[in-house]
Amino acid sequence: MWQSIFQDLYQNLSSNAKDRSESIILGIHLYNISKGFQCTGLLEDDPVSQEILPPLWNTNTHIYSFRYILKPNINLYVKFVKLAETRLTVHAVRSDQDDKIRSFNIEMEEINKKCEEGKEITEVIINEIIPVYNREILNKINEEKKEEKKVDLRDYRGPKPYGVPYGGIPFSNPYNPFPGYLPQSGNPYGPGVPLIFPDPSGNVMGPNHPIFGQQPRPGVRWDPVNPFPDPEYPDHMRPPGGFPPHGFL
Repeated sequence: MWQSIFQDLYQNLSSNAKDRSESIILGIHLYNISKGFQCTGLLEDDPVSQEILPPLWNTNTHIYSFRYILKPNINLYVKFVKLAETRLTVHAVRSDQDDKIRSFNIEMEEINKKCEEGKEITEVIINEIIPVYNREILNKINEEKKEEKKVDLRDYRGPKPYGVPYGGIPFSNPYNPFPGYLPQSGNPYGPGVPLIFPDPSGNVMGPNHPIFGQQPRPGVRWDPVNPFPDPEYPDHMRPPGGFPPHGFL
């Protein structure tokens, strides 16, 4: 368990802290170490070191920082800022997500009050500060980037020739979605239905329709129903222009 490692480290190194704010900073740092993070220095451009507690960690009494190896080729930077002895702010960022800074505040007046009531600073760190640090920093830092789900418009087309429309309510008769406009029975795309033009071959106006003869006339084409390729309705005769990449007009 990390608690036993933390207690041993804190007992050996707690004398380096000059006040309660530094005790908390040291406690969070040693918690990272006890969780397996390797400290490699203080600042981003510092040379790599292997010391558990770099000797210059509290030279600046207002700003403190630590650099850790989070994953191969990914660093974790944790910075602490003391504000007028009343608040300690904790910031953290991954080297591969420098646009996502995680932060939370520690109100030192509340910490001082609890210590004056008899609580040990290590008890406050373990039971109150570390859980918040986990929730607001480590859990969020460890979240991988989630790829946004792409919506395929073809999912909304439904089966051909008719199916469930955009509103999600199925037609009572898939061959006659608009009563009074199409015949009440039969396939409006089948032979003998002169809806588009009177021809016994039906209403499917593909390039092989007999109205065009054995060969399609120049420029005759199937106009796709959307910009996406459809193997059921190949577009063999693309006209010039149109929207890329499939020539949809």
